[in-house]
Amino acid sequence: IANAIIRAYLDDQAGARTTAARRATDALSGRLEELKERVRQAEDRSETYKAQNNIVSASGQLVNEQQLTELTNQLTAANAKADEAKARLDQIDTLRHGRADAGAIAEAVQSQTVAGLRAQQADVLRRKAELTARLGERHPSIADINAQANDLQQQIDRETGRLAQAARGDFDRAIATREALRKRLDELKLEAVTTSQALVRLRELEREVEASRAVYQSFLTRSRETSEQERVNTANV
Repeated sequence: IANAIIRAYLDDQAGARTTAARRATDALSGRLEELKERVRQAEDRSETYKAQNNIVSASGQLVNEQQLTELTNQLTAANAKADEAKARLDQIDTLRHGRADAGAIAEAVQSQTVAGLRAQQADVLRRKAELTARLGERHPSIADINAQANDLQQQIDRETGRLAQAARGDFDRAIATREALRKRLDELKLEAVTTSQALVRLRELEREVEASRAVYQSFLTRSRETSEQERVNTANV
């Protein structure tokens, strides 16, 4: 009889603990659903705010910051290209107006046609000097040589004019590209300022998300503990 009373008492105590643990687990489970919904809503608010303010990140960096870096590098390259195009155009114009020797700026006139015409012109002028020395300036042959030299000069002028036109086109395109990059860079800078201001509010939303997750995780852990207590007898009666 005494042993039966003891067993009945222990069973009653174990049942009471199990019932208490089950009630705690049920209460925590109901609370968990509410907390889970709160986390989801906080995450939705954060993601919606990102989308509304065009806050996108990749590899741990905001996309507009990456674009700013890339555009800055592109603008630097565009400036260098525009400067090179302007220098080449100026050199060709200098050559066309006879203010410099062709050999001094040959790198600006990278044309086999001009080089060939220059070589022919040099040969004609050499023959003219030889004939002038032997026959005199009034000899009919000198007139033919002069006509050849003039014709070659006209061909050189036409070719350098074509080169100048091409150089002008390259320069204009380089300037247009540079200005387009500058305009886009200015737009991105304004967007970056707006994004920086929006990040303040986004950090607040993210803190809300983290706080909600922390509370949810705490309740989830406690719920698992009470669930295990239903199956474990820790009585020391």
